[in-house]
Order: sequence, then structure tokens, then C-alpha cells
Amino acid sequence: MIAKISSYIEKQSLLNLRQKVLVAVSGGADSVCLLYVLKELGYSCVVAHCNFHLRGDESDHDEKFVQNLAQQWSFPYYKKDFQTAQIAVEQKKSIELVARELRYAWFDELRRDLHCQAIAVAHHQDDVVETFLMNVVRGTGIHGLTGIKPKNGFVVRPLLCVCRNEIEDFLQEKSLSFVVDSTNFEQNYVRNKFRHAVIPLLQEINSSAKQNILTNVERFLSAEQIFDEKVADILSEVKLVCDENKTEVSVPKLLTFSYYATILHEWLASYGFSAHQVQDIASKLPYQKTGNRFYSKEFVLLVDRSKLCLYKKNNVPKKFFPFALKECNRADFQEELKNGISSNVIFVDKDKLQETLTHRVWKEGDRFAPFGMNGKRKKVSDLLIDLKLSCVDKQRVIVLLSADEIVWVVGVRSSDLFRVDSNTKTILRIEYTE
Repeated sequence: MIAKISSYIEKQSLLNLRQKVLVAVSGGADSVCLLYVLKELGYSCVVAHCNFHLRGDESDHDEKFVQNLAQQWSFPYYKKDFQTAQIAVEQKKSIELVARELRYAWFDELRRDLHCQAIAVAHHQDDVVETFLMNVVRGTGIHGLTGIKPKNGFVVRPLLCVCRNEIEDFLQEKSLSFVVDSTNFEQNYVRNKFRHAVIPLLQEINSSAKQNILTNVERFLSAEQIFDEKVADILSEVKLVCDENKTEVSVPKLLTFSYYATILHEWLASYGFSAHQVQDIASKLPYQKTGNRFYSKEFVLLVDRSKLCLYKKNNVPKKFFPFALKECNRADFQEELKNGISSNVIFVDKDKLQETLTHRVWKEGDRFAPFGMNGKRKKVSDLLIDLKLSCVDKQRVIVLLSADEIVWVVGVRSSDLFRVDSNTKTILRIEYTE
């Protein structure tokens, strides 16, 4: 099997013997096999182990096993402790997702500190099959049908040419011990349900099910390359401007393609826009209004006439300040109150504001004093929940600020701190122009 893995490493250009490799070792059969094979092939290895403290004494036993293995084979050893369950609660994420994020972030940090050229992880063919099926069930595009890649940045996977049974048979042949993670058999983890229930059923229906999936994954990899090349060609055709400050896409050119929604998704998903957002943008693209904007964590997409303009948040031009400011007298104020004020308009006491107003997307932790609550503060998130806004609508909500104080949750509620009262000398009318 060593020759088979060596051939795969060379074919996929994963590693060369001049490289120093950080090897992720959990203590399980696959990671022990990976470390042994790399050792036998003559690679300079550094062992990295994560203790997620999810299984009590068992987690500590695994840590000790990996440490002893590294010492036995004369490899440098590094480990990191994570209070994974607590972090998952704090971040409101699944334990599986948090553990993955924690380990890869630490692996990359350690790689840089130790000047390693690659991070080797022990995924194998069974992991490819499980990931493929999980992606299909969740819903996926072409990229989700290609399973686990042999190489992703600095992460390499030399064992994707072998299956779990081959690994365990090889370890038995070499009299190599390993630890067994008891959580691998718990049905409350999604992957385990596929491993122990779904895949055996598929094998019962067709004994070649796993191999057929692996063959299909190979075909999808080729299809993905063709797809990516076509998408890149189309984006090159529809982009008007593309530099470090912004990217502009022509809406009329984009709409000439019947599958423009797919092109839009491939473009925007890489900038952190969710599938729901892209679907919403695409469905309204033919009649989007100038000034409409959509936000991801780091980027803003603006509709400017017949263009979609993508900016980093700190690069959005000031001309897109979407508010019209106008001083008015008390008579005009009273008249508009009598006729009914639009949700896109508020009146405030100008003298209570700072000189410069700014705006941004609301964020978790934002608090303000809603109008009518006599200065009592409330979380913006709670206000949006009370209004039963959809996830897509929540992502669009912006706030107008004076210094760090929220003046207006736009279209939702103004702040009591800036209200017009009997002492107000100058009334400012603020209209959201988008």
C-alpha cells in the first residue's frame, strides 16, 4: 500500500521530499497509517494533535497515545487544547463545525510558525463517499458533487486513494496499534448516520454503490473544471471594471445568459453572500432599483443603474450615502405628521446629533433606545425578531448612527434620544432614498 500512496502523492503533486510536513494525528487508524507511510517514504514530519475535550478521559488517552507515537518515531510533537463544547454554545454552532474550524485555524498557525510547506490530513475514500452523500442531501451545486479535494491550499490528503478497510488491514499487517474514537459510533452525528445506516443500505441495494459514487466523483471533477472555465469566461465578458477597489458587472450583458442566476451565484458566493441573498438578487435582477444594496460580512453589492457594483465595506464611495437631509420648520413637521409619515422618513432634533452621520448594516450586540420607550434600551436583534422579519430581510436592515449612537433602525424604528420635543429649535427631516 505504501507504493500505491506514493504513486498517488506523485500523480497529484501533493508533496515532495524537500518539504517539511505538518501531519494531523488524532490517533485513529487513518492518521496512524498516514504518519507511518510518510515516515517510511522519508518525509520530514511534525505531529500535531488537537484535544477537543469532548470525551473526558478518552480524549486525554488519545492525546497520550499520539505523544508516545511521535516520541517512538522521533517526530516533533505539538498539541492544542480546546474547550469545544463551550465554544460551540457561545458561537451557536454545531460541535462538528466548531471542531473543524478550530483545528484548521490552529494547523495553519502552526504551519506558519514552524515553516512547514504542507498540512497532511488523513481523509480517505470512505470520507469522500460520506461527504458526497451529505452534500447531495443538504442541497449542492457542481462543487459539492466533487467530494473532498486531494489538495486545498496548504492542506493535502495523501490517503484519498485507499479505503478504510485497506487502511485497517495494512495496520494489522504491520502490527501497528491505534485508538478508536467512541463518538464514531454515536448516531447523533450526521456523518455517523450516513456511515452506519445510509451507506450500508446503499451497499445492500447495490454492492458496488461506494465504488460507483467514487467513479461519479471523478467524472464530476472533470465536469467541474469545464464549468469553472465557462463561468470564468462569462464573468470576464460581463465585468466592466475589476480592480482592488471594486468590481462592476453589466446587468444587461448578464441577462443575455438564460442561466444568469448560476453565474451570479458563482460570483457572489465567493465573497460571502448567502444562497438566499443571491436567489433574492437574481429573482429581482431585471427590475432592481438603483441604490439597492446587499451585504455580506466584508462586502457590499450596490445596484447603480444598469450595473452591479461590488465593494469592500470600507471602500464604498460616499456618494452612496442613501439619506436625504433637510431642515424644516415646526409647521411643516406638524403637517406631515397629520398626513402620515412614510416608514422611510423620520424627524429628529438636529442639535442632538453629532456633525457627521454614518450608516452600516446592523450587527449582533447593537442596542438603542426605541421611540416611545422613554430611553429604555433594547437589542436591535430582539426588535427584528418581534417584527418576524425573514432571514433575507434581516440581512438588509441598516442603521443610521450619530457617533456610536443609533439614530434610526431604518424603516423599522427611530431612537427616542433624538426625538423632536418642546425644546427643539431645529428639526431635521431624514429620508431614506433607496
